[in-house]
Amino acid sequence: MPARITTADNRIASGKILTDLNNFIADEKQENLILYELEFNKIDDPNEKFKSEVRKQGKCAFRPWCIVLSANLVIVTVILLLLYMTLTEVGPLPPYRLYQQSCSAVKCDNSKGLSCINGICQCPSGRWYWFNKTKCRECPTSWNIISNNCYYISIIRLNYTDAIQWCSSSNSRLLVIEDQTKFVTLQSLTAFQFNVGDLYWIGLSETGQLTYIYQWITGVSFPASNNGWFCSGQPLNSYNYYFRLYDQCITLYVQTFISTCFQDHSCPDAKQFICELN
Repeated sequence: MPARITTADNRIASGKILTDLNNFIADEKQENLILYELEFNKIDDPNEKFKSEVRKQGKCAFRPWCIVLSANLVIVTVILLLLYMTLTEVGPLPPYRLYQQSCSAVKCDNSKGLSCINGICQCPSGRWYWFNKTKCRECPTSWNIISNNCYYISIIRLNYTDAIQWCSSSNSRLLVIEDQTKFVTLQSLTAFQFNVGDLYWIGLSETGQLTYIYQWITGVSFPASNNGWFCSGQPLNSYNYYFRLYDQCITLYVQTFISTCFQDHSCPDAKQFICELN
């Protein structure tokens, strides 16, 4: 026979249930409050936020290794750029780098008169020559092309002043010897058609009587005592009683079949001369 539930029992049971329900509600509120407080008071991790921003921007996080890596990349880039500029020409090649070069390696500059002949950049054949390492130039008839210079070796004889004027009227000047290489070139008697004993005015003279200071017609000083270009015992600075002048103007003297040297003479003397295009 089932047990009989009394009113008192019902009250006890109801009270217990109510208590449990109240406890449950209280616990639920407390848990929600804790969660709310945690969410409300939540503080983001600064590092995590910074990393997130960096990831968005695709940038380095300014860590030491990243700074060192960036600096090294910059240094390597600069070194490679300098190396490239050293090993290559920037811009068009200067004319002197084009002459006598392979047409496949450089572009012949027509504005300088260069043409591709037999695969080489050079001046047209005939009377043309490479003038002053800048352009092709035509050497006049009866002039001689020697070592990329155009010379006129006169047959007529003039005094020093008239020789200067003759050369000038031909768009040239009396011979000026700037260096040892050119002086050695003048030893080629065959090329210049010199004869032993010939004397030719060149563009060199003393600045005044007995100054022993010499100057080219270009205005460049000539150290007469330290290059060995004067003949033995020269310059003499002898006094010419006929002209009543000291010897001040310089000639190129063909002393042997294999050598030439400088001698001084009186400027009014009539002598052959050498012009060069300039």
